[in-house]
Amino acid sequence: FLPPGDGPFAGVIDMFGSTGGLAEYRAALLASRGFATLALAYFAYDDLPRDPSSVVLDYFEEAADWLLGLPNVHSHGVGVVATSKSGEIALSMAAHMNKVAAVAVVSSPTAVTADPLPYKDMVFPCARWVLDQIEFTEEGYMNHLNILEDLNKEPGVKAWVQVEKAECPIMFVAGEEDLDMPSVLHANQAIARMKAHGKTNYTLLQYPG
Repeated sequence: FLPPGDGPFAGVIDMFGSTGGLAEYRAALLASRGFATLALAYFAYDDLPRDPSSVVLDYFEEAADWLLGLPNVHSHGVGVVATSKSGEIALSMAAHMNKVAAVAVVSSPTAVTADPLPYKDMVFPCARWVLDQIEFTEEGYMNHLNILEDLNKEPGVKAWVQVEKAECPIMFVAGEEDLDMPSVLHANQAIARMKAHGKTNYTLLQYPG
């Protein structure tokens, strides 16, 4: 999605979570605000893998390179906006790719979850989902707060994204009563890692509800 005019425009990759498919409404909105925005599907769409277990981080680097190669997009780096599952991918991009200029993650884990994440000659370990730990509210909604194995001990502790390696600004957007992901806890864990390494390139927007 491109804004009106000739540009060049700041480029943004826009991604959503574990439902897969392609959602374009936020990309269109960002384009209306002046950003050249790539709505990026990464599974359960067209010829892409049917589930996220086959996702590799290199795919997202190729998407960033493609966007940066467009003549009407600034070449100095891409922004990434990501919700839920895709937030861990956006943070991994920021940690390991200098072509990422800014990241905003919304209601996202800050650890690699469910499946390991390959990148080049590395494989980032994950925290597994423990499906029998899903609970239900009185209204019948699923509560995913305890779905991940313990991230404070082996092997889950190795799953935290190495956000301290990121040089770009990172914004964490988290709801205090989010039942899909304990996003405040995850955001604060990532910020603690960054602080421990002397980093100040983070912002937390924490909301009630």
